[in-house]
Amino acid sequence: MALVKLNNNGVKNATAFGSITGLGSMTFIKKLTASSSSTLSFVDGASGVVLDDTYKEYFFTFNNMHPQTAESRFQFNISVDTGSNYNVAKTTTFFYARHYENGSGGQLSYRADDDLAQGTGFQNLTIGQNNNADDGTSGSLNLFNPSSAVSGVM
Repeated sequence: MALVKLNNNGVKNATAFGSITGLGSMTFIKKLTASSSSTLSFVDGASGVVLDDTYKEYFFTFNNMHPQTAESRFQFNISVDTGSNYNVAKTTTFFYARHYENGSGGQLSYRADDDLAQGTGFQNLTIGQNNNADDGTSGSLNLFNPSSAVSGVM
């Protein structure tokens, strides 16, 4: 059993693929809409959520997230005991991309300080998110083989 906890506003939904190779058809699992929410959770077995070895890949999308405070971070963490502890070790890599509205500030960089090397803390998906009406974050998160001892997130 696995739990993915996505922190901040605007997580759209969780979808599963039939298999990693060939992908097959997607199965819609759950949609959560954040409105003044700081935490959203997808818990296996709760509220119709399937987040176990039923599928080899789970695909989360988030669309147009707007945090309440400036310089926010959108993060995720994983639990194997329905949220009592978020102590699953993760090895991650963090790249930062940005481009300002006025055409300046284009940047893509690797940020070692935001990696987790077998760390159990929250993994940043974004950093420095502003809270202006026209600032938003969208993206996706893939979770591979959540019930395996060797699972992966991309």
